[in-house]
Amino acid sequence: MELESRNLFIDTQYLFSKGFNFESNEITSLIDLAAKGSIQVFMTDITNLEIVKKIKEQVQLAFFKINNSDSRILKSLPLYRKFLAVYSEEKSINALVSQYELFKTKCRITIISSGGIKFMQVFHDYVNEKPPFNSSSGKNRKAEFPDAFALATIKNWVKTNNTKAYLLSGDSDWQQFADNRHFFHLNELTAFIDILIRHEASLQDMTSFADQLIGIKKDKIEKHILQALKNRTYIGFASKREVEIQEHYIIAAQLSEKDILSVGRDGAIYQMQFLVTAVFKYWMLNFIFHGEERLFKGLEQEIVFLKHEFTISVDMTFSFKDAIPGSFKIVRDQAPATIEVAFEDGQALSLDDWALTLPVIVCGVSSGKLTENGTGSQHFHSFDEAVKVFPDLDIYHAGKRFTRALGNKISDDLRFETWKANDLYSS
Repeated sequence: MELESRNLFIDTQYLFSKGFNFESNEITSLIDLAAKGSIQVFMTDITNLEIVKKIKEQVQLAFFKINNSDSRILKSLPLYRKFLAVYSEEKSINALVSQYELFKTKCRITIISSGGIKFMQVFHDYVNEKPPFNSSSGKNRKAEFPDAFALATIKNWVKTNNTKAYLLSGDSDWQQFADNRHFFHLNELTAFIDILIRHEASLQDMTSFADQLIGIKKDKIEKHILQALKNRTYIGFASKREVEIQEHYIIAAQLSEKDILSVGRDGAIYQMQFLVTAVFKYWMLNFIFHGEERLFKGLEQEIVFLKHEFTISVDMTFSFKDAIPGSFKIVRDQAPATIEVAFEDGQALSLDDWALTLPVIVCGVSSGKLTENGTGSQHFHSFDEAVKVFPDLDIYHAGKRFTRALGNKISDDLRFETWKANDLYSS
């Protein structure tokens, strides 16, 4: 992406999608770039009022859910009552609005007035179904008037100043409006910040060094994220059935994209995209219906294994003091604590096929032979490799010499034990 302009207009939708978190890495970086004069940030007065209104609505909704959902049982806990006393609805609104006002000040945001926009100018777009009145997403066209006035304000400002601008919004209406030579649409901020940093002459050497280090340390970064993802919680969801992820095995996490968010002589922060390959063991509850009238017949439980590929974004902080490659450290990763997985996106996988890809440990053996006292072990890259040495290994059934794969678990190893080893570990 080329840098087309240093003017950026922010829409309500963007801050709402980020949970009004004004301390995220991308917002912090935006503030830093704006303070240096690398970018000019704008809002319309309509957007400014909408953001305050949205903050109030979301806080009120959150407290409504606290008071009317199962979480109200927590009010019996003293610390929870103390939390609600400190962060009451009014105080929470004031705190978030104050953070928003501070963000505007730090980011040097210029508020553009919509006072010069005439109603008939906007109404003409409404009649002719021009953006934002041409949405096919089922929106009420009359509800788009605030966006229409905001976009008309931006259009007039760009024309008056004979310039161009980026529009930051995930709203499809803003994207359609930006589809001309004066405007450039941004769904996310990170890629734009990356371009800005790379166009700063004072940062180019440090950015180049950081990029080279990331390339050299790619394997280390991927291994770090792989381990981090093994310790995360995974929640499965499906559209037509009830599912639950019982076990997970993260096979790989490959770095696919990276955007630099900040850089200095001692370190850098990147937002990185990882392509994750994983296998999940699902407990599944099926609702069984009979005949054309779909009469309810009963419930059926099932265990299935599915292979998934999905992408996650992780902000990662690195240090490399005095620009010495050997000092490279991963300071922090912000991989999500909970990851949702769509059941329908998985690929069916039999346990036999899955086992062929798993490393295997056989306990109670040494150099291809059983030991007398049950000690010793051998590792194999896969089950297929292990049965070449010990042909009587069986995933599902115990044999005369070996247990079955213990627990039938998804783990880093399929584990088999000789009976003497089994007695040893049991005791």
